Amino acid sequence: MSIHQIYFLQRADGLIKIGTTTDFSGRLSALTTSHGMLGIVRVINGGRKREGEIHHRFRHFHEYGEWF
Repeated sequence: MSIHQIYFLQRADGLIKIGTTTDFSGRLSALTTSHGMLGIVRVINGGRKREGEIHHRFRHFHEYGEWF
């Protein structure tokens, strides 16, 4: 069984991506290719439901997609 993780990654411009994955290292690699160097702010256990709750909590910071 795969463990779902919620990650918080920060771009150079300060935006933070809040997403979920079962393969954090692979996801980080893919996002780094797309967005350049990313800082790992935090990684916690949790799936899509919890991710959605976190997105809702920070909705007033929402920029686009999963970027806050």
